Amino acid sequence: MRLIEDLKWRYAVKKFDASKKVEEEKVQEILKAGNLTASSFGMQAFRFVLVRDKTILTKLSEYSWGEQLKGASHMILLTAKTKVDSDFIKNYVNYTAKIRNTEQEKLELFEKVVSGHLKTLEEENRKDEWAARQTYIVLGTLLAACANARVDSCPMEGIEKAMFDEILDLPSKNLTTISALPIGYRAEDDKYQHLPKVRRPLEDMVIEY
Repeated sequence: MRLIEDLKWRYAVKKFDASKKVEEEKVQEILKAGNLTASSFGMQAFRFVLVRDKTILTKLSEYSWGEQLKGASHMILLTAKTKVDSDFIKNYVNYTAKIRNTEQEKLELFEKVVSGHLKTLEEENRKDEWAARQTYIVLGTLLAACANARVDSCPMEGIEKAMFDEILDLPSKNLTTISALPIGYRAEDDKYQHLPKVRRPLEDMVIEY
């Protein structure tokens, strides 16, 4: 299974080689994989923000705990939609009808179920949490896709999200920062690449009945 070897190869890069750029074809393939990720109701209540501008990456690095953004080739920012309302749902239902070449009336029950679920989340003040969780499913797919393409990455939550939102003007797009994924190629002197991967034995991780 190639995926196992990919995941063994992957580690959270601490230092990228700033002189190396990830090929555009690979960047697009990684994003395509992320776009195919499972999401609640298939609605994709998230967006990717791709940053390749070195000036912006350097600015954002001031508001992150590590140095990865300074040397990264690109950064894929995982953001959640802040406005998942009836219009958002209706737009998704209409798009689904178009893609599947079916009548919108046949999706009325689906629309009602989705609307009811999101209303419940809103009443329980869990709607933002629900949207944020969707991005972590995407993050896992992106990490695997990067490893498959032999592109290095480092998932980062250690960032000042409010500053990322401000610098990238995300509120105007009804988005908010959840996590960052700088990508690139590992620096030769990143010592962490030579350390054995630490994972507990599978028998310690799986409970069977």
